[in-house]
Amino acid sequence: MNNTPTPLFAAKRIAVAVATVCATLAAPAYATDDVKNVLDLMLKKGVISQQDYDQFMKDNADSAENKQFKEQRLDKDVAKANAYILKNAETGQVMKNGLGFQSADGANTVGLTGRVHFDARQYAQGHLQDRMEVRRARFGIKGQIAKDFKYELVGDFGASGSSSAGSDTGMSNTFTGTDVAYVDYAGIKDVSFRVGRFKMPFSLEQLTSSNNIDTIERSLMGAVEGEFVPAKE
Repeated sequence: MNNTPTPLFAAKRIAVAVATVCATLAAPAYATDDVKNVLDLMLKKGVISQQDYDQFMKDNADSAENKQFKEQRLDKDVAKANAYILKNAETGQVMKNGLGFQSADGANTVGLTGRVHFDARQYAQGHLQDRMEVRRARFGIKGQIAKDFKYELVGDFGASGSSSAGSDTGMSNTFTGTDVAYVDYAGIKDVSFRVGRFKMPFSLEQLTSSNNIDTIERSLMGAVEGEFVPAKE
């Protein structure tokens, strides 16, 4: 009996081999049990050689190993990125109590402060002229250094010297001096030291911020800071 395959049988083998290759290309990057079963059957039927079978299994084993490595590397990179984000969550961000920046450990901070108050007056008749002035315009920075040293520096650009400062015919908008400039040392528990220009802890009216008083001016007693009661000295 002649065991030589007929052309029709050879064509069927080729068609089966092509279909199997297409199926494996559409499968995942590594050999699943279903693909392996098909290959085993093809090897048993003589559609593919043992060499082709071994090479295919080796290539897919390498692909599976590479896939596992990539997944582990990705998980590691994601965990590392999350740890970095959590560690530096507030670095260079808007701080909870204002606009500013702080170091990663929170020991050093710098925040921006400011306020602008306008005073406008309009008269229906008489010799008095309409007037508008920048009553208060204060801009500065405040923060801490190494947690123990706290500081604040604010410049005054409005007519804060007195309630009558400024021009009757225009807008006062010049630098009038330093509002506050001090450094605190708070490295000792329950004790702190302050050096510089700051409010004296004397008058409740003076200690109340100008942002919180009912009118734009304080009473006549405190209208001019430091004239009758201690203010910023």
